[in-house]
Amino acid sequence: MFGALPTDFVIAQLVSTTWFEGQQLVWPTPIVHEVGADFYTPEFVEAVIQNVQRLYDIDSERVFVFGASSGGPAAYYSAIENPIIKGAFVWGSVFKPEHFPGLEAAKGKRFFLYQSPDDEITAIDYARDAYRHLSAAGAAVKLCEYEGGHSFLPLPKHLPTVATGFAWLGAGQQRDASDPCAATQP
Repeated sequence: MFGALPTDFVIAQLVSTTWFEGQQLVWPTPIVHEVGADFYTPEFVEAVIQNVQRLYDIDSERVFVFGASSGGPAAYYSAIENPIIKGAFVWGSVFKPEHFPGLEAAKGKRFFLYQSPDDEITAIDYARDAYRHLSAAGAAVKLCEYEGGHSFLPLPKHLPTVATGFAWLGAGQQRDASDPCAATQP
């Protein structure tokens, strides 16, 4: 991923933790969680952002989260609920509107969704629903579909779209007819 991002980006990669044996949920949120978690992912994201802001001069208009697969719901949640976060890149993940206190806070934020119609783990309908719900809430949303199922491999084939996604998030570009993802908008 790192080779796909602009050189002026600062990246902080969160690593999930295990609080107890048999834990099923990797990235808990205040609405979807397991009893016994010491903290929720949005709190973790907030702490990391604050730490990075202490260390680097960060453009407050370009603070984004990335979530893939099981990390997607927490990325959506963090981006929607945290006013510091301006958007999210979500790759191959579920979206359930009932997992958020409300989608009103998504207004004015940006979401780049990358999903495969061939994905048998997280169906394309999740990304299409996210597109509809977030758009209706006033968010700018771009959905880009790719062939190949749930796997992120081979990663090099995806790097141009990762670059496009973060450029779109950061530049505030609107949908363009020459955009390779434009044809996949619901």
